[in-house]
Order: sequence, then C-alpha cells, then structure tokens
Amino acid sequence: MGWVRPTGYETPTDWTNCPKAYDNSVGTQAAIYDVTVNHYSDWLNLTHAMMYCDKVRVHGRHDQSSGTAQVRLFYGEQWHTVYSGYLIDQDWKEIDLGESFAITKVGFRQVRLYFTGGVVVNEIWLQEGTPPYIPPPPSSVWSILSKLLARVGIFLWYNPYCAQSDAINDLNPILYVRQSSQGDTELRNLLAMVTDSIVPRAGLMFTKDLAAAEESCYQYNNAPGYHRILKGEYLRDVLITHAQVGGEEKDTETPVIESAFDWDNLIQGIDNLALKYDPDIEETDQAQWRADALLRHETQGEHGGQITVPVNCGHELYDVITVTDPRCGIVAGVYRIVAIETVYDTREGRYSQKLTLAAP
Repeated sequence: MGWVRPTGYETPTDWTNCPKAYDNSVGTQAAIYDVTVNHYSDWLNLTHAMMYCDKVRVHGRHDQSSGTAQVRLFYGEQWHTVYSGYLIDQDWKEIDLGESFAITKVGFRQVRLYFTGGVVVNEIWLQEGTPPYIPPPPSSVWSILSKLLARVGIFLWYNPYCAQSDAINDLNPILYVRQSSQGDTELRNLLAMVTDSIVPRAGLMFTKDLAAAEESCYQYNNAPGYHRILKGEYLRDVLITHAQVGGEEKDTETPVIESAFDWDNLIQGIDNLALKYDPDIEETDQAQWRADALLRHETQGEHGGQITVPVNCGHELYDVITVTDPRCGIVAGVYRIVAIETVYDTREGRYSQKLTLAAP
C-alpha cells in the first residue's frame, strides 16, 4: 500500500493556505497565526474519502518556537489521538498506528513556544492499510450443515415436526473445511459434534435428533399378522461407557471438562473411557454437548445387525423399529435403521430390503 494525500479540509478554520498541507511540496505550508505562547494552536482538520489507514506522516518543524505536536484521526464516529510528541525539524515524522482503521479525517495541532506567534505544517500524508480481518458471525451446526449441503444443490429443510437437539442450534463450532477433503468427510466431522443426523426426503434433507428414548414406529415378527423377516443377523457389543471432552477458556486458560456416562453398563462394571480434546471448546455447555454426542455415537454401535424383509416403502432412515426373531433369541428388540438397501433377485424375480440396524 502507498502514501496518499488528503483531498480537502474542514471549515471554518483559522488556518490559512490549508491546501498547502497536502500539495505534495514540503516547500509550502499551511499556517495559523497569533497562537498564545505555551498553548496549542487550533486543529487543522484535513479530509479524505473513507480509507483504511495504518500510518501517518507529518513534515513540519521542531525548533525553539515549535513544541509538542498532536495528530488525531476520525474513525468509529469520533476523534482518536494517535500521536503526541515532537516532530523532526524539516523532515518526515512517521506515526505507525499498529493496525488499520477506516478513517475519514486527520487532524493536526502544535504548541507555540518562546513567544506568541504562528504554527506551520508543510505536509500531512496517509498510508493506505489493509482492511482488518473481521471474523464472520458464529454459525450454528445447523447453519453450517445448510451451507455445506447447498454447495451440492441440496436444500436443508427445517422440519418443525421432527425433534432436534439443543446443540444443533446453540453450538457454534469452528469447522475448517480442507480443500482436498471429501464432502461426506466434512459432514461426518460436523455431525460428530451433535446427537442429530440428516434424513433425506424427496430431494431435500432435514435434521433429526437420534434420541435413545424415541418410540418404535413399526414391528417385524415372523408371527402371523406381522411383517416377516426373511433373514436376520444380530450383534451385541460394548464399546464406550464413559465419554469425556475437554477444552479451555481462552482468557484464563482454565480447563473445561465435561463427561457423559452409560450408567446401565457402568453398573455392570464395564468402564471403557473415550477422551476428546478440542481447543475451540471454551464453555461447559459446549463440552457437555460434545461429550453427549461422543457417547451417543459410540453406544449406537452396541446393538446392530441386518435384517432382510419384503419391501417396506414406508421406512425412512433412522426410523426406530421393534424386531422379534426367536430363531436368534431376539424378543422385542428395539433398533434404529441406519441404512436401507432394496435388492432385486433376478433369478426369483423378487424384491427385498436389507435394513442395517444400530442401537436406538
């Protein structure tokens, strides 16, 4: 960025030849007369269209009759003094502001010494600065999901009839999308922060809280009058029973640690701990949401399997169902559907569905 000169000055003013303070010549000067000894002169206020400025330089005097000078800038709807001190006699005095400010005016004044008389200034210039970085307002998990899906032309619908967790709207995470990463990877990283998932429906998607207490909406049973099970495979495992997530407050560096527990398995003496540290977590609510989500994702893998059934066109992803399959010792087992695959057997000319199951 280069140096620019003011383009005008404020009136009324007792200063004379004001344009000489920005005419690109150190041999001419703006002046004000009859300044009381040991007093500041009036302000000379020069104007410029709004610009970002990170330095000011003044060419003026520092001799037996010229004392302390002050420079001020107008930004943020008020004046700010940015320098108070001596100039360099008949040379440039540069004032580094340390950062860029969006200014519209620069002001100058100086103390008259020795006897009542005049104050002069040769040139006042401004250096163009880089606009400061303004971070975007925080975005919730739902808002970030909406933007990620919009990049591939998918509309994220807010479904008022479907439960959502508090975290998906109140948690404002910092998510770094890597240029080389796949979109599904970033979606998984984002959804790992909450207990919700995304459900596709008719060309759009909506979010749903996968609450463990959700009621079953359908039953599969080989007994008469029920939707039968052609084939079933089931598993049970215990993965994580205790999740702990930590971060720290930025100002005080105080640790922030919260935990979530699977009490049913802990009571049985199964204590498997998962730890997660995220430097962007600064509040206890954020840590608790992340701990709940971490434990929720882990416990969903405790029960699972896959059943093959005649086609059921009424299912959506993440529906909760009840399965009774005495052949495998499953009686009123409650599962959540996490994948649906429709298969056509060309030899038998028959459609079937494979439903992948997880814990509710």
